[in-house]
Amino acid sequence: MCAWDDNPGQRRKAEDSGIPTKDPSTLDFGRLDALVLAPGIPLTHNPHPVVAQAQAASLPVIGDIELLVEACPRARFVGITGTNGKSTTTALLGHLLESCGVSTQIGGNLGPPALGMRPPEDGEPVVLELSSYQLDLTESACFEVAVLLNNSPEQHDRHGDMNGYIAAKKRIFRRDGALPRQTAIVGVDDPHSRAICEEISARDGWDVIPVSAQHRPKNGIYVENGILIDNRENAAASVRDLHGIPTLAGIHNWQNAAAAYAAACALESTATRLPPPSRHTPACPTVWSMSAILTVSPMSTTARQPTAKRRHGRWPVSMASSGSLAAGRRKTGLLRRWRSSAACGRPS
Repeated sequence: MCAWDDNPGQRRKAEDSGIPTKDPSTLDFGRLDALVLAPGIPLTHNPHPVVAQAQAASLPVIGDIELLVEACPRARFVGITGTNGKSTTTALLGHLLESCGVSTQIGGNLGPPALGMRPPEDGEPVVLELSSYQLDLTESACFEVAVLLNNSPEQHDRHGDMNGYIAAKKRIFRRDGALPRQTAIVGVDDPHSRAICEEISARDGWDVIPVSAQHRPKNGIYVENGILIDNRENAAASVRDLHGIPTLAGIHNWQNAAAAYAAACALESTATRLPPPSRHTPACPTVWSMSAILTVSPMSTTARQPTAKRRHGRWPVSMASSGSLAAGRRKTGLLRRWRSSAACGRPS
């Protein structure tokens, strides 16, 4: 395995940490098994030259999210994406779970990068904010709970057009054959996302929860006049009055709250013990009646993230998340080292 960054200072940091560096233009890509790319490097349109080299050699081009998910198969991964609101929803879900006593980590595009998180325990929820750039670099990563908030025209310089952008976002709904069911939570307040919701609903293996701040989706969760309503069984039950919560002001934040609540419910349905809402009570007694959960700024959860435990001095491919790229033989080192070392909490 070797790493590279166009910034000489970053290369020195890698070398000081014992990570060998090598200019990728000098590598024999036929002898490698994967190229691990930082999300910001051009991939699909006007790709970086090293990407073109890897593709010409039929080499997988992946990112740090792919490494994390493959290395830690016993964690419970929640992926959250969308043009807007993904940071708030990610932080709010992490804060909600932690407030209910569920050990949780958040990271990815928010907070610690994927390879800077502490090794997750078996069954621990790992909530990842995912940009379209990061999703583009997943090849097999799957999410027990996949959240798509919305889609609006953006990032055409990266994806070429709106179709390319949506295709990247839809990668969050990759089916995992090892899980009997997965949950898709999809905002339905824009036409692109509504179409995706209908598409995923027709797929096998998915439980789909539509969320909205503008409509009353069937079998979904929505906010009407500031009241969060759980209608998953087509029996609308009031969950929480969102009025007066300064960190969740506005219709867009109401949809974020609906999505975070839906994700918590999806996790609860198989493992955690968050009680379901009651149509007879205005708030779920464990989740929503504690004022601290929703009156503290959701973004404050990032400050409480534990410092990553970098066992044996470093994460093997830390440059992939903070610098440029790493390459290595997949069968002889890159993912095997991850699986057997710090990512899963075992010495290499």
